[in-house]
Amino acid sequence: MLQNESDIKGYAHELNQSIMVAYLEGFQKSQIKDKNAWIYDCQEVLRNYVLSRPGWKLDKENKEEVVYKNKYSIDTHIILNESPGLMMIRIAKEIAKTEMGEDKNQEDINEIIGCVDKEDWMIPFVREKT
Repeated sequence: MLQNESDIKGYAHELNQSIMVAYLEGFQKSQIKDKNAWIYDCQEVLRNYVLSRPGWKLDKENKEEVVYKNKYSIDTHIILNESPGLMMIRIAKEIAKTEMGEDKNQEDINEIIGCVDKEDWMIPFVREKT
């Protein structure tokens, strides 16, 4: 068990709040521009969010990946059958695992990811008339 569990919970909460703000702001701008564009716009919004965090840079060889301290990378494009909301949660887990899990064992990394999973995730969606 991690010694600083309250720090991890605080980190997970802060990460949850900040990535959701970026996601929701991007979602609103995308809906104004084009209601069908979010599936593509979310990739750029979330990539820019990761790049705004200390220690992250764009991979020089693959523009869809961001690298932390030149060691760990996150794929920031939407994967097969993944929704923008699931992409946000996946990226949040990857950020937490990378930033907080550096030099930790797998049990500690699982606990970090568990703290992120326990956060309230509000994901906007659009219903269209059929």
